[in-house]
Amino acid sequence: MTYDLKRNYFILLLPAVAGFILIFALQHFQLVSFNIAKIPPALYPIIFIASVCFAVALPIFYRTVFANKRRHQIHTSEEIG
Repeated sequence: MTYDLKRNYFILLLPAVAGFILIFALQHFQLVSFNIAKIPPALYPIIFIASVCFAVALPIFYRTVFANKRRHQIHTSEEIG
Protein backbone atom coordinates (compact mmCIF):
# COMPACT_ATOMS: atom_id res chain seq x y z
CA MET A 1 0.00 0.00 0.00
CA THR A 2 2.87 2.39 0.74
CA TYR A 3 4.21 1.92 -2.78
CA ASP A 4 0.79 2.74 -4.27
CA LEU A 5 0.42 5.87 -2.16
CA LYS A 6 3.89 7.11 -3.11
CA ARG A 7 3.27 6.37 -6.79
CA ASN A 8 -0.06 8.26 -6.72
CA TYR A 9 1.57 11.17 -4.90
CA PHE A 10 4.34 11.52 -7.48
CA ILE A 11 1.91 11.13 -10.37
CA LEU A 12 -0.18 13.98 -8.95
CA LEU A 13 2.95 16.04 -8.31
CA LEU A 14 4.43 15.70 -11.81
CA PRO A 15 2.17 18.24 -13.61
CA ALA A 16 2.95 20.93 -11.03
CA VAL A 17 6.70 20.33 -11.24
CA ALA A 18 6.56 20.29 -15.05
CA GLY A 19 4.64 23.57 -15.02
CA PHE A 20 7.21 25.26 -12.78
CA ILE A 21 10.06 24.01 -14.99
CA LEU A 22 8.25 25.18 -18.14
CA ILE A 23 7.57 28.66 -16.74
CA PHE A 24 11.17 28.96 -15.53
CA ALA A 25 12.51 27.96 -18.97
CA LEU A 26 10.18 30.36 -20.77
CA GLN A 27 11.26 33.26 -18.57
CA HIS A 28 14.94 32.32 -18.62
CA PHE A 29 15.13 32.23 -22.40
CA GLN A 30 12.84 35.28 -22.63
CA LEU A 31 10.37 33.53 -24.91
CA VAL A 32 7.37 34.89 -23.02
CA SER A 33 6.87 37.99 -20.91
CA PHE A 34 4.37 37.66 -18.07
CA ASN A 35 2.58 40.86 -17.07
CA ILE A 36 1.26 40.30 -13.57
CA ALA A 37 -1.59 42.58 -12.56
CA LYS A 38 -1.38 44.56 -9.32
CA ILE A 39 -3.46 43.19 -6.46
CA PRO A 40 -5.30 45.76 -4.35
CA PRO A 41 -3.84 45.85 -0.81
CA ALA A 42 -7.31 45.23 0.66
CA LEU A 43 -7.20 41.68 -0.75
CA TYR A 44 -3.98 40.72 1.10
CA PRO A 45 -5.73 39.65 4.33
CA ILE A 46 -8.46 37.82 2.40
CA ILE A 47 -5.87 35.85 0.41
CA PHE A 48 -3.92 35.08 3.59
CA ILE A 49 -7.01 33.86 5.46
CA ALA A 50 -8.10 31.73 2.50
CA SER A 51 -4.65 30.15 2.21
CA VAL A 52 -4.60 29.32 5.94
CA CYS A 53 -8.07 27.79 5.66
CA PHE A 54 -7.09 25.59 2.73
CA ALA A 55 -3.67 24.63 4.16
CA VAL A 56 -4.54 24.10 7.83
CA ALA A 57 -8.20 24.30 8.78
CA LEU A 58 -9.84 22.26 6.01
CA PRO A 59 -7.48 19.25 6.26
CA ILE A 60 -8.03 19.14 10.03
CA PHE A 61 -11.80 19.40 9.52
CA TYR A 62 -11.69 16.63 6.89
CA ARG A 63 -9.72 14.31 9.19
CA THR A 64 -12.07 15.07 12.08
CA VAL A 65 -15.12 14.20 9.99
CA PHE A 66 -13.44 10.95 8.89
CA ALA A 67 -12.49 10.05 12.47
CA ASN A 68 -16.00 10.75 13.77
CA LYS A 69 -17.53 8.69 10.97
CA ARG A 70 -15.27 5.73 11.84
CA ARG A 71 -15.12 6.14 15.64
CA HIS A 72 -16.95 2.91 16.52
CA GLN A 73 -15.10 0.74 14.02
CA ILE A 74 -12.17 -1.38 15.09
CA HIS A 75 -10.69 -1.78 11.61
CA THR A 76 -10.69 0.51 8.56
CA SER A 77 -10.20 -1.20 5.21
CA GLU A 78 -7.74 -0.01 2.58
CA GLU A 79 -10.38 0.01 -0.16
CA ILE A 80 -11.50 3.34 -1.53
CA GLY A 81 -15.18 4.00 -1.28
